Amino acid sequence: MTGNLPDLRLQPPTQLLALLDIVGPAETPALLAHLHADLTDCDNQLKAATPTCDWQAIRGASHDLVALAGTAGAKRLQRMAEDLNRIAHAEDRRGLSKLAPGVGDELAALCQLIHGLTANRGYR
Repeated sequence: MTGNLPDLRLQPPTQLLALLDIVGPAETPALLAHLHADLTDCDNQLKAATPTCDWQAIRGASHDLVALAGTAGAKRLQRMAEDLNRIAHAEDRRGLSKLAPGVGDELAALCQLIHGLTANRGYR
């Protein structure tokens, strides 16, 4: 599924750092805050929808998560979200129970990384 991709807990994705360089220091705080809020929304939706297998909500949240993770350069999370979306379309309860915890862990890692970038760059 996810292969040998770099762990978000070890270093920020180059793509996210490049995006921050493009928007510049004046807009970086807003971008990071918006990204964090959107990721948190996806996480909350998935946490609410997973126990009841609300497939429509899982499809929507995983679709959004594919885009957000891709934008941030979080390749492992992006691939997991793609897998989660396929699982939701197939209404695969077993696949959901196997993948959901890992998606939650990767989401938490990305949110923690964003928080760290915010704190380390003095953008608060």
